[in-house]
Amino acid sequence: MTSSVLAHVIVAVFPVGAIAAALSDATTFTIPNRLTIALAAAFFPVALILGLPVQTIGACAAVGVLALIVGIGMFAMNWCGGGDAKLLAACALWLGLPAILPFLFAMSVVGGLLALVLVLGRKVALGALIMAAWAWLGRRLAPTLAVASGSGSPPTAPAWLGRLFEPTEALPYGVAIAIGALIAFPSSPIVHALGGH
Repeated sequence: MTSSVLAHVIVAVFPVGAIAAALSDATTFTIPNRLTIALAAAFFPVALILGLPVQTIGACAAVGVLALIVGIGMFAMNWCGGGDAKLLAACALWLGLPAILPFLFAMSVVGGLLALVLVLGRKVALGALIMAAWAWLGRRLAPTLAVASGSGSPPTAPAWLGRLFEPTEALPYGVAIAIGALIAFPSSPIVHALGGH
């Protein structure tokens, strides 16, 4: 494996981790501690392998610590969940100074859109409508789906899909954090370091 291919593979750790966190939050309304810890811990070996200057690594660490402090404050005020606060910090660590502002902007826009869709969807019982549409479609396609699934019956809608639109559920803001981070990632020092590999 060439050093360029290896560099690209190790840089993929961040997008994979961010996507895993978003999927976990959307489907379970939790972001596992082990995921955010692994994502944050992976930054340092990746940064060293890519040859980031110590000053840049330190600046990224400072941004991550500041984001953790802000996230803890937001959690204390019940504005976000603990997993969201930790994911915010892990993403900020990977993104560093050049990408933090685009990250915060993208995260805010995506979070606002997500909130709008879920609040409106919860007001009109969109979850029940989605589940009913899934069941209707399942009945119409039952013979085909039963054969395709191998179980003899069509697959049922995943429970988490209906839970997303439950009025009592929290907003899975980890989705917005991850999408904002992925949008800003090309501006990060990690991605810029790939130019040298």
